Amino acid sequence: MPGGAIRLSFALRYYLHRVRQDAAWGWAMVNISAGGPIFGEEAACYAVEAIEEGLVTEQFAVPNVAIGFDLVMGSALSAMATLLRSEQAEEYPELMIAQIFRGMGVSETMIEKCTLPPLPDPFEFIAAHGMGSEHDLIDASPFLAPSQRD
Repeated sequence: MPGGAIRLSFALRYYLHRVRQDAAWGWAMVNISAGGPIFGEEAACYAVEAIEEGLVTEQFAVPNVAIGFDLVMGSALSAMATLLRSEQAEEYPELMIAQIFRGMGVSETMIEKCTLPPLPDPFEFIAAHGMGSEHDLIDASPFLAPSQRD
């Protein structure tokens, strides 16, 4: 799977577009985020890994993973709640991701690569590229519930 910004944008776009298709799923995601990692532990690990990759490849210009994580996941959670509570423009998910990425220091060229192409079918994409990278750059435990920490 492509690393950093592209990988993260695909996940965020899928989540934000899915809210429109399935409000019950969206509210479930909002509610699980209230008592634990935003969007659950698997999504938190995925986000940490993508942010690590973006920092290592210099796609992201934030001081550290924790700040990147809070900026991305907090904004995405807020955007999800907005989509659940009010009608927004069709391109709202892409506009939101572009703005989040500007805050992360992503170049406009990379933002376009992340937000303009149509999303591929997730199952076909995962079959072709896998779920994530094969390396662990930092300890993700600060973003997980105590029972899931190593």
